[in-house]
Amino acid sequence: MAKAQYALYTRPLLKNFQNKNFLNKSKLLLPFIRDTLLKRVRHLEDGHWVFVNPTSSRPKGWTPKLYVCVAPQDFWSVVGDLISITREEKLTWKFCKNFKFFARPDKIVIYPVDLKDLKRIIRILRPRLKGKHFHGLQSASSTVQSGLEKKGSGLFVGTDPAFLKGVSWGYYRWAIEEGIIKANKKMDNNTKLIIEKLNVTLKHRGPRSFNPNKKNISLVRQIWKQLSS
Repeated sequence: MAKAQYALYTRPLLKNFQNKNFLNKSKLLLPFIRDTLLKRVRHLEDGHWVFVNPTSSRPKGWTPKLYVCVAPQDFWSVVGDLISITREEKLTWKFCKNFKFFARPDKIVIYPVDLKDLKRIIRILRPRLKGKHFHGLQSASSTVQSGLEKKGSGLFVGTDPAFLKGVSWGYYRWAIEEGIIKANKKMDNNTKLIIEKLNVTLKHRGPRSFNPNKKNISLVRQIWKQLSS
């Protein structure tokens, strides 16, 4: 499955993040944040992201991720708020700094340790997002769809298969959809069972479970090798 065909990172395309006034404001705010808030926390940068409180000790199984999808008028205030609470709340996350990629919807991504930590972070964030404006994300499911909250907007979840090197949840879910779900329009029970073991659900774009059976990892590796060849 050719990754070059994968376009979900850009869906929906957020043209309002390419607004000239917003970009000019962003070009002033990012250096200010570097010179003030980011000096208080450990962080790294590459060409696209600022990684805040990065760690190399994430679990190697299925690891949850939380997308914070706020609109342009609230983006930098939420980034600043997250930096401020990073040390106290033990957050590991990243935000986009490459203005050429600001039209993509996944610009703030938090990496919880496990499901318990994911629920903790959602409880911390929800009051801080009150009154904010949000946008959608097509490569994951909302926290409501995944049963993590009864109501609420702007937060989406996925689960990276960390045992597959360099594979994100969005790409993993897309490849299974293209290679298995769409290829089997009339799926039999055996195909549905395989999809479940791959930790994918047909109900939404998030994972079937945040604690899938570890015995299925060898099957996932085997099928993924076929899909990605």
